[in-house]
Amino acid sequence: MIVLGEPEGCGNVDEGSDSSEYAGSDKLYSCSDSEEEGEVAYKPRFEEFNEDTDMDDIHFAIGMQFSSFDQFKKVVRHYGIKHRYVINFRPNTKKRCKAFCKRQCPFYLWASLMSGDKETVQIKTGILEHSCVRDHNIRHINPTWIAHHYLEQFRADPTWKLDGIVQAVKLNQKAEIYKVKALRAKNIALNILDGDDTEQISMLHDYRLELMRTHPGSSIMFKQELGVFKGMYVCLAPLREGFRAGCRSIISIDGCWLKGIHGGQLLAAVGIDANDCIYPVAWAIVDNENKENWLWFLRLLAEDLDIRNSYHWCFMSDRQKMKTSSRSLHEYAADNEVIKKTKSLHELLCLNPQAAGPSRQKTSKSQAARKAPAKRYKTSVPTPSRAANSAQGPTNSAQGPTNSVANPAPIPAPAPPRSLLKLKAPIPPKATSSSNVSSKKKRVWIPPGFGDKTN
Repeated sequence: MIVLGEPEGCGNVDEGSDSSEYAGSDKLYSCSDSEEEGEVAYKPRFEEFNEDTDMDDIHFAIGMQFSSFDQFKKVVRHYGIKHRYVINFRPNTKKRCKAFCKRQCPFYLWASLMSGDKETVQIKTGILEHSCVRDHNIRHINPTWIAHHYLEQFRADPTWKLDGIVQAVKLNQKAEIYKVKALRAKNIALNILDGDDTEQISMLHDYRLELMRTHPGSSIMFKQELGVFKGMYVCLAPLREGFRAGCRSIISIDGCWLKGIHGGQLLAAVGIDANDCIYPVAWAIVDNENKENWLWFLRLLAEDLDIRNSYHWCFMSDRQKMKTSSRSLHEYAADNEVIKKTKSLHELLCLNPQAAGPSRQKTSKSQAARKAPAKRYKTSVPTPSRAANSAQGPTNSAQGPTNSVANPAPIPAPAPPRSLLKLKAPIPPKATSSSNVSSKKKRVWIPPGFGDKTN
């Protein structure tokens, strides 16, 4: 029952009455919302600095407490940047630290560890007011401070230009910085947002387990040498099954550079879907694009796609490093039933081994010159027939062949060495002069053995 003029539940309640909700209760209830007498709210003796709420409006007080010396120096630097003062720290040890103004004004803060707590830092003494002019060349604006202060801007626009960073610092902090400092701040901010490459490589096994959990049946292999990471192969099960089910048997293979701290090469195998768009099949990260890494990548790819013959497959490549791995693939196929009767990369992956022969392989000019038969050039080796013809002088071809008894069969000239193949033919020696032939007449060189045929 509610009584007018009295708070609800504060009226007189009969002990035997059950009409009130407080009937039968042994607990005492207070009608007042105020605190009980003698209870005083806890108020700390010294002010504690809260980095989440007090960084926007920093003010110091004697007795203010900080969690560590790093927090104390960070707050003092931020105070100097905001009010355009340069603060120095000396002495700066594990037990005490003094912050004073660079311009030798009376401002200083003396902080040290508390006697009862070896971790909390407290401002013991100091002068909190400056009497110097403000400075526009603040060295506290370093790349680390810029990266943390403008972290959200870097998150929204990772391609923030250096000129924009310099202009933002100039407008907001009234300080000038160089582009080198802006570039370093941008790299620090991107490392904070994207993560460090060194730390991410140490979590590769966790990444593999997560991919295997989310994509059961995937092929994820590591290549290591004496415990050192050399490569990683990834072929996700949904991509593999989708390629088998709805894509043509055409695969393009290529590699590209990786830009980062560790560098490396990215080897990729892509297909073509029904809309003539690129369909990723598998990829690998290796340290270098060479024969060994391509062979390792193609073996795993052939096993994942179940390539047992090359009659209905077409592979496309730029043939830069792929040609060198064809012989190794041929050696691998000799002992493996997955790929058989292969002579080159295109025979391995896209052509009929019987139809594709060595003629399909392009050879350079130097290789063609080595494979071509050696041309037999005439040399100036003296022979008996040569001596007889030189004694008679130049003869006319109309005189007919001479007797085989007087002129025996010529000895074939030996083949010139390989070093002379690229040289021009030797100049024939001059024929001996005769009294019947004028000295002004053009001299004709007769090759050895000419006119020595038998009748």
